[in-house]
Amino acid sequence: MNITLRFFAIVRERIGESERTIELPAGSHASDALAYVDHAFPALAPLFRTSMMMRNHEYVDGAEALADGDEIAFIPPVSGGDHYSVHAGELDAAAITRTVERADAGAVVTFSGTVRDNARG
Repeated sequence: MNITLRFFAIVRERIGESERTIELPAGSHASDALAYVDHAFPALAPLFRTSMMMRNHEYVDGAEALADGDEIAFIPPVSGGDHYSVHAGELDAAAITRTVERADAGAVVTFSGTVRDNARG
């Protein structure tokens, strides 16, 4: 079955491509797509192993079964922390800061913005 892999941010920059279509056997799972990129891009394996995976725009783990034509996106980690969650509603930056701040942290940075309507032309 054909699976489209999508790459973002630092991963896309380092491998020089934003997507690749691969063939996996029927009955494959998201972990098989991860194994593929680990083998194809061994220098980036640590980034892939800490990336979140999305199957057709929904976050999944390695056990997620794949179907022909699926898209797997690898969302690389951002700087710092191990706290994350996905929300459909509005986020409260002050509440997020309270969740992650601690005495031994040098700083907590939050960012609020919107997505550009274009990039790179």
